Amino acid sequence: MSADQLPTQSTPEAAGTESLAAQFVKFAPCVQFAPCAPCAPFVPLRHVQTPADVRALALTPLDQAIQPRSTCELIRNAALAFGDKTALTFLPTPEPDPRPDAPAICWSYAQLLARVHQTANALFKLGLRHDEAVAVLLPACLEYHLPLWGGAAAGIVQPLNPLLSDDKLVSLMNAAQARVLIARAT
Repeated sequence: MSADQLPTQSTPEAAGTESLAAQFVKFAPCVQFAPCAPCAPFVPLRHVQTPADVRALALTPLDQAIQPRSTCELIRNAALAFGDKTALTFLPTPEPDPRPDAPAICWSYAQLLARVHQTANALFKLGLRHDEAVAVLLPACLEYHLPLWGGAAAGIVQPLNPLLSDDKLVSLMNAAQARVLIARAT
């Protein structure tokens, strides 16, 4: 199925027993919120397996080597290509073998795309426009990807370092004219 054939809306009841990869395209289409053109279908340029492949890729002009025009399109292409395969893994503890009470958290490409779309749509519902900034003040965690990529799909992302002083954070947010701040409640 190509990207221009993807359905743009559906309901959970219609999803039935479809795979998560099939469901993501129905619940969170790029074109619902993105100010850019619909995503092109994912087509790998070449398989990179040998040093000669790496050299050939290095000689390819950038506009030919990188097809996606946005991070949203890149994530959508990955979800179309890899669907239910693991995109992100978060280890809640630094131990090499996760404890049974703290197992690794994994998101598939389809889950990542759906959550990025949810975040972008929530930002639009808050009134964010594509030319406005959303400030992100989060520690390194799995959820950080949602405002980072969802914010980029909806507007302009301003990542902030939680180790900065309050005065510095306020100064940076004012300089960017951030309309929204996403932070972890303490």
